[in-house]
Amino acid sequence: ARPPPAAAAAAAGPAATTTFLFDLEATRPGEARKRGTVQLKTMRSDGELRLDAPAPGRAVTRVSSRVVDVATGRDAEDVYMHHWVVRIGDGDDFYQERVDWDLVASTEDQQDMTWPNGFGFAWDPAAPWRFEYHVIDTRGADRHACAQCACLGGAVGSWACCQDGHFCETTSNAAPRALRLVVDVDHAPATSVKMAKPTVLAASANAEFDAVRRCSDGWNGAATTRLPDDAGRARPPPGLAEEPAPSSSACPYWSYATFEIDHGRFTTVPRIAGHLHEGGRRLLVYVDGVERAALRRTGGRVEAVDFEPPLEIPRGATLTIIGEYDATAPRLGAMAHVYVFAALAAPPPPPRPA
Repeated sequence: ARPPPAAAAAAAGPAATTTFLFDLEATRPGEARKRGTVQLKTMRSDGELRLDAPAPGRAVTRVSSRVVDVATGRDAEDVYMHHWVVRIGDGDDFYQERVDWDLVASTEDQQDMTWPNGFGFAWDPAAPWRFEYHVIDTRGADRHACAQCACLGGAVGSWACCQDGHFCETTSNAAPRALRLVVDVDHAPATSVKMAKPTVLAASANAEFDAVRRCSDGWNGAATTRLPDDAGRARPPPGLAEEPAPSSSACPYWSYATFEIDHGRFTTVPRIAGHLHEGGRRLLVYVDGVERAALRRTGGRVEAVDFEPPLEIPRGATLTIIGEYDATAPRLGAMAHVYVFAALAAPPPPPRPA
């Protein structure tokens, strides 16, 4: 049986950090390790992983991770942190179809989710935080091929393809190694910050897509049967006040989704952040056809946009999310997500001991 994750918490005070340790099974070169997955149709999990709050009355301000080589005690080299997500069991079912998580890292190199200054999110012991991770040992492997989920034994071109125990092609014969995923949760008293909950929205009908066009190099050998309408992905969607010009790529791929806002959840938005895979150029956010945020991926990081005063996306507005990828090389299992940090009413303070 796999040992449960260890957790160590700093003393609850003005600010504290709780650290969770997840020991991976011995991992061979090219091998994927994935745990905590919830199947959307059956809601079954391959083993629940939890990030439990150390005490009531706390608010999370940052979640971050790193992978450590147990033998050396140092951050592991040749590791691809494909993703981690957190599903919060707080009864809030405000989700885009097939995007059922609340927290997610920004990129494979930017393994954190950080709230804007002065904001946090209630970490309620009664609302379980279910954690999922996906790590690939890339010793002797082509990192790009692993990033695009070209795994032996799994379907190609989907975020879920590199299942636990599947392999990327590798030239390494090195011995298996012990890896440990370290997750740090920074938190503060809930009464010291304003509450903001991120809502994850995808610039596509599903959580992921294949950014492949006829101008992609060797697109017909990219092991995908989902080549979309070429002309439809060559340009941004219609209905924008000013159409964005493509980046320097000669083969841009535009993904997009439009939402009719029929609620008051986004009336106070202090930050919009995002998630892009390798090859992603930028995320664009439009309200009623007018650009309100541009998030660019640079050096493995996706910049966030803060609003002062906060952005208002009123009830009745049209929200359009656009992702641009460089599809010169086929990008399989790509994602283009934004996180809308929406200010919420502060929770009541915890009861005082008698």
